Amino acid sequence: MKKNLTFYRLQNAALALSLLAIISISTSLATAAPPSSLTVGLESRVNKPNAMLPLWSDQNPATPIPRFPQTKQNEPSIAVNPLNPLNLIAGANDEQFEPPCQDLNGDGSLSGLAECPFAPNVGSSGVYVSTDGGATWTDLGILDNVTSAAFAGWTALGLYSSGDPAVAFDASGNAYYANLALPLTPAAPQYEQAGLFADLVVAKAAYDSGTGTTGLGSSDWVPYLVTKSVPVRFDDKENIWVDTSPTSPFMGTVYVSWSTFTANQNSPGGGIASDHIAIARSTDGGVTWSKPVTLSRSCNIGCGGVQGSVVRTGPDGAVYVAWEESLNRFSPNAIVIAKSTDGGRHFNGPMTVVSTIVDVPSPLNGPSFRDLTPKAGFRDNSFPTMTVDPNGIVYVAWGDNRYASSGSRTEVLFAKSTDGGNTWTSPAIVSKRSNSAGDPGDQFFPWITSAKDPVSGTIGVSVVYYDRSYDGVGLASCSASCTLDNTRLFSVTVAVSVDGGSSWAWTKADTTANGFDAAGSSTNGQGAQFMGDYIYAASVGAKVFVVWTDARNGFAGAGKAYTDSGSYGDSDIFFASLTWTP
Repeated sequence: MKKNLTFYRLQNAALALSLLAIISISTSLATAAPPSSLTVGLESRVNKPNAMLPLWSDQNPATPIPRFPQTKQNEPSIAVNPLNPLNLIAGANDEQFEPPCQDLNGDGSLSGLAECPFAPNVGSSGVYVSTDGGATWTDLGILDNVTSAAFAGWTALGLYSSGDPAVAFDASGNAYYANLALPLTPAAPQYEQAGLFADLVVAKAAYDSGTGTTGLGSSDWVPYLVTKSVPVRFDDKENIWVDTSPTSPFMGTVYVSWSTFTANQNSPGGGIASDHIAIARSTDGGVTWSKPVTLSRSCNIGCGGVQGSVVRTGPDGAVYVAWEESLNRFSPNAIVIAKSTDGGRHFNGPMTVVSTIVDVPSPLNGPSFRDLTPKAGFRDNSFPTMTVDPNGIVYVAWGDNRYASSGSRTEVLFAKSTDGGNTWTSPAIVSKRSNSAGDPGDQFFPWITSAKDPVSGTIGVSVVYYDRSYDGVGLASCSASCTLDNTRLFSVTVAVSVDGGSSWAWTKADTTANGFDAAGSSTNGQGAQFMGDYIYAASVGAKVFVVWTDARNGFAGAGKAYTDSGSYGDSDIFFASLTWTP
């Protein structure tokens, strides 16, 4: 009997293992598929309509109203309140309070920064709040004077906001807005003479338990100084994140990473002497900040440079910072990552995510930023974006031009690490909506995010990016010398994977027919188009929220006449919400 009982136990165990194997295989096969649906819920404009922009009494000429550069908004960021997913906060570079351009020489056209300057002491960090999931937005203006408390704070710091926004929430529903800041003028003589300086400031808005929202309080958005630059240092391209994991020993810690550029005072022409990536942390809700920790070596004349950092945390509290760097002037660029396991106090040496990337051309289509053809004449980059999913898997995405010779042009790639950043998968293409080898046109400026659906327990990894593959005809006004690819309009695609990046679903997030023409945007000096340096995404559950710079309302021609000034250089911030199902 005992032998038979043992036999039956073994037989049952074998059967159980077989069933387990079948279940595992079935689960694997079930999850190795894209989401069953990916739908756009709504699209909305984030910044206020042009008709609501400030009016100036001394406009020259008085008519038509020269709205530029007040109509210039770009580089958006977005975050979702973990206590209320209908409460969204966005930030953007916003010049709504800049004075309008002035036709100083009376020739009926604009002549560079002389006639469209950046006015001193005018802030440009716009802030916007939604309490209905993005259907409508409250454009609060700029951080500097959004509340009396904010105004007093900026005045006490002797600074004004200067854009490069990045926003984040903590687990208690408080919001943080990181941005650059410049000294109010007249500044101290050493700052005026050096001409190269910028500080980092984080403004904070507290969660209102009465309304269940953040960002609309009368005492919100008080600024706190993260770094105080010396006259030869310029802090740039910051990113912010808050550890919200209940399993992290460092929950609530706020992190800001950035690039620091040092001026060469010994050079007759000035310029950059060195640069490096740094990070600081706050353990008291953004009020005080640690001394910066340098993550990269300092690059000088023998180094290609470091830029484009992004910071995220894992469920165990590990801190990851990724950036693009060149090991020297003669080697290809790479993406590297540094990691901390003690709450940002110390970091290991950078680990390689991908050893060789081919930067997105800047501009996309040749050396001319603005000419008689509506090319994509704005600056581009291949800076990394990163997310750490609820299981601790790290994903990095970037734009890459390695497939240009095969006709696929610029694509969005990603790599992932399942062992805390020690090893990485080979780069794989995300942007293959219409072609498994990579979509036509150009796909670039990705932003990646991840979240777990509480209903199904499925983790969705989402990537938003600019996409020129929807316009298969090209712009009719392009001359014969233009190729099809460099005349394609711009749309926005969101890709979602629920199987760790093995497969993807895609959808067009914007409501334009075939996209918009980036020629509707402009720098203040009118020498180039300008779409900023990034777009953004955030997610909660099976919801994805994306924001981007959009030029659909801008004049798309090559001229700069005041007769077109009502729409010339009109770039706006648009938003879309999407929902996926496993």
